[in-house]
Amino acid sequence: MSPDPSSVTTHRPAPDGGWRSFRRLLTFFGPFKRQLAVSAFSGVLVSLLGIELARRIGSGVQHLKEQRFDLVDADARVIVGIGLAIAVLGASRRVAAGVMSLGMEQTIRERLFSHLTGLGLRFFDRQQTGQLLSRVTSDVSQVRYFLGYGLTYSFMHLAKLLVIPVVLLRSDWLMGLIVLAMMPVVVAISIRFSRRSNPVMREAQQKLALVTAHGEETIVGARVVRSFGQEDREVAQFRALTDQMVERE
Repeated sequence: MSPDPSSVTTHRPAPDGGWRSFRRLLTFFGPFKRQLAVSAFSGVLVSLLGIELARRIGSGVQHLKEQRFDLVDADARVIVGIGLAIAVLGASRRVAAGVMSLGMEQTIRERLFSHLTGLGLRFFDRQQTGQLLSRVTSDVSQVRYFLGYGLTYSFMHLAKLLVIPVVLLRSDWLMGLIVLAMMPVVVAISIRFSRRSNPVMREAQQKLALVTAHGEETIVGARVVRSFGQEDREVAQFRALTDQMVERE
């Protein structure tokens, strides 16, 4: 039977260096360099076209106010063209990122499975099966989304951060200076949020692993649970674990 959730000690392994782990993850991009290039290039173009789209819409509104309808027609054609380009590039970005993320997820799962099957029985005696299942499923999926989509969004947002101040400085220097002055504040807040949220997110992953472990052990040992009439106890423990997970999330 599963242990009482109140007595379960959350195991927090010493984290491997963030940048070192990140560099190791980058090695999985090796077979997917073309998809990475397409995804990053399309994402950057989508961001730049989005900025131009906003500028063209503003120009169209201004021409409407001035009743210069010949220029409004030209603005409308440009807006439609930009919209179609964004749609095509966005679809290309998603397809490339999807192929890349699924391929890397498969590679990670295969390597992890190969590593686990090579370990001795003593390791599996000390580890909960549900914990291992959570690492192989939920944790690998999060790595996949980070590698496949997170880095592409990083390129997109970086392009916006570099281009938007330039556009604002050209159109309204005061607004551009205000945006530039706010950037260090945004960066500082982002760093502070990341440092405070990472431990909580790590603990939330561990809570999910505990739920998976309890569910797997209870289902596999269902006959033993029923033989000793412990259904209500196990249900209560599972509910307590899920409540802890929801609260942490």
